[in-house]
Formats: sequence, C-alpha cells, structure tokens
Amino acid sequence: MIYLSPGFDEIWGRPCAGLEASPQSWPQSVLPEDRERVAAAGKAREAASDWDEIYRIVRPDGAVRWIRDRGYPVPEPGGRVRRVVGVAEDITERKQWEEQFLHAQRMEAIGTLASGVAHDLNNILAPILMVAGLLKLRSAASAKDREMLTMIEHCGQRGADVIRQLLTFGRSKTGEPGIVDSVPSDLWTVRADPTQLHQVLMNLCVNARDAMPTGGLLTVEAANVEGAAADPDLKAPRQVRLTVQDTGHGIPPAVRERIFDPFFTTKEAGKGTGLGLSTVADIARKHGGVVKVASEPGRGTVFAVYLPAAAEPADEAPAARAAPVTLGRGELVLVVDDEPPIRALLSDLLEGEGYRVLTAGSGEDALKVYFQHQETLRLVVTDFMMPGMDGLALIRALRVLAPGLPIVATSGMEHNEEQAELTALGIAAILMKPFVPAQIVDAVRRHLAAKRAPGGG
Repeated sequence: MIYLSPGFDEIWGRPCAGLEASPQSWPQSVLPEDRERVAAAGKAREAASDWDEIYRIVRPDGAVRWIRDRGYPVPEPGGRVRRVVGVAEDITERKQWEEQFLHAQRMEAIGTLASGVAHDLNNILAPILMVAGLLKLRSAASAKDREMLTMIEHCGQRGADVIRQLLTFGRSKTGEPGIVDSVPSDLWTVRADPTQLHQVLMNLCVNARDAMPTGGLLTVEAANVEGAAADPDLKAPRQVRLTVQDTGHGIPPAVRERIFDPFFTTKEAGKGTGLGLSTVADIARKHGGVVKVASEPGRGTVFAVYLPAAAEPADEAPAARAAPVTLGRGELVLVVDDEPPIRALLSDLLEGEGYRVLTAGSGEDALKVYFQHQETLRLVVTDFMMPGMDGLALIRALRVLAPGLPIVATSGMEHNEEQAELTALGIAAILMKPFVPAQIVDAVRRHLAAKRAPGGG
C-alpha cells in the first residue's frame, strides 16, 4: 500500500495503520452475507480490468454501512499493470433513500393491485360465507356437516382477512378512529381504529406463536412512556407502548432488515402470506406511531409498538345497548346487486327471516322496481359498485324520491373518499363484503327498527 486516505478511519471506524499492517482485515470487515459474493467477483476479475462493487461492512461498534468500491488499474507504457487506484465511498444514506423510495413504490403497487381485485374477490367470498352460514342454520344439518361448514366459514374469512390486509396498504388514512383504552386502568388512552389495533396484536401474537414451535412464553404488555420525544423516531412526548415478546428462535440480522417488506416471509409455502408484519408497520405509521424490534437468534424477539397518547382522557360514553328487535313482519325489502348468487342468497335469507323481497341487478332496474312498489317498499339493500348506475348514484336518486327510506349499503371494498357524502345521505357506514348472514340480517333489523321508532323519519 502506497497511500491510504484518512477517510478509511472515518468510514470503517478502524485505524489506517491496522489495515496497512494487515491488508486481509479489509475483506474480513465485509458483512458475511456479502463476503462470498465480493470474493468471487475479485477472483473472476482480470487484473487489468476496472471493477465496481457494492457491499456492506460491519464497523467495530456493530453499525452496518453500505460501500461502493471502485478500482482502476494504472498500466505502464508497455501495458503491464504495476499499480491500482481505488476509491471506496460510503453510500449508506443514498441506499436508505433508495430503499424508502422502492418501499413507497411497492406500497403503491400493492394498493393499486388490492383495489383492483378486492371488489371481485370479496364478491366471490360473500356467497361462500353466506351459504355456509345458511346451511348451518338448517335443522337437517348433522353435527359433522356443521363442523365442515364451520371450516368453510373459517377459510372464507381467512381469505377476506388477506384481502383486508392488502387494502390496508392502499389506504391513506385509518378507518373510524376513536378513543381506545385498555388494561391496566392507569394506561393512557390512544385515538385509533380498534379493529386495526386488534389486527396489530393478532399478527404479532401469531408470529410469536410460530417462532415457538415446541412451546415457550408469550408475553403481551402495555405501558405508558414519558419523555418519548427524546427518541427521534417518536413524534409525541407521551406514548403508549404495546409489547409482544416471545422466547422463540429469534430473527437473524440479515432477515431483520426485511421483515417489514410486503410478501417477505421465512415460513414454508402455505404457512404465511408475508403480509402480517408489513400490515403492523403500516397501521402503526398511519396512527402516527412506529414499530421497533429487538431480537437475538436463539433467545427470542421483542416487538414494541409505540402509539401517541390521546391529548384528552377518554370521555366518550359507551354506546347504548340496542334494544332487542323482532323478526321481520312482512316488510318489503329491495335487494340490489349485480352478482346473481348474492341476490339469490340475500333473497332466501331475508325471506327466511320474515321479510318479502324484490331484487334488481342494477341501479337502473332498482329505480324501475321502486316506482312500481314505492307505496309498500320499506327498505333497500344496495351494493355500492355496479356497472352503469352504481350504488352511490342510486342512493342519491332515492334520497330525492324518498328521503326517509332506510338504505343499507354493501361493498367489496372501502370508500373512504365518499364517506362524507354518504354520511350526508344518511349512510353511516358500508357493510363490507364478505359478511355472514347474521350481519346483514342485523343491519336490516336495525334500520327498520330506527324507522319505526318515534322520530325515526
């Protein structure tokens, strides 16, 4: 070595004199996962050729840095190479920005994909769940039949959960946030979507269980964290920390870098979708929080979810328990859906509950049915996404024609961007497909009961 820049000391965290005395310490500093590739590239390279390699090194303090290493042979007039000039550049910050950009692109692509297929997939799953639920109610079903039908319901619900996780990536905001409290009693509250928080804990607990195939200890804790603003990753001084800890096999450092990537999984085929931890990180981010992980191979893993504490204590009164309502009393219900199986199943289900049912396959057909039966029609169940006149256009028209007519909206995907208009039209929420029979029956009962109540419109 003729010359070694002091930049080596700054980037590698090692003294230049050490490398001059022991040149083999250079490849030894390369991250083990990259070392073989870099060595193979060095052997394959001719002495007279340039090189350009990107790899990671491990500093003495354990920090990992990305390096771009370029070399240029300097030939003599006769062509013989006597010297090589090399430049090693720390590109860690650039790699981090690239990773963030690629991650954002993946999220956008997944969101676009999910939005494109969610409606169709949920329309496929909806009849499966409804048929299974209806058949379980039939007295002729044996105990074995009911067990198999329950298995079908569980599989259908798993499919719906996967779609829901995919859609999480495409959302620009959470669902319906509210004040959420828990145990212990002195735990600060957070403003969050309870369903998504449940999803966070379930995904982390399932991962912990899978990390302990022969058993172990799973610990779930919640705690207040004061002065959290000292941590640059946390944006609020008061945080609520949810911790899920296991005593499983742990996560190797190289794998830890990718655990939050969508579809990345170390589980064997059929055992995982690779969406669980991605969903956890995305939900935490959309609630203004972060997820941190600490793990050591063979000694378990700790996931800590930090969420900003609510500015105000929980003062929201619990919703009043709904009074029990009776079965249908022959009310006329119009079911609007462009999927024939769903129309048929909803008709059969509601007729079995004591309602009279008319059906329509589009918004235009629904208006024709309305004009024919407007004097006796008591409620409309309409899908949101339909060709031609969709559910929103139908709801607008019905609100002009019959302002007090109860309407239950269903859909195979969320419509956050239209929620303000839907609320103004009297649609508090959309019943998401796929739903089980009890959910749609309950929605119809509640809307009719509200209509019958004094002042119900």
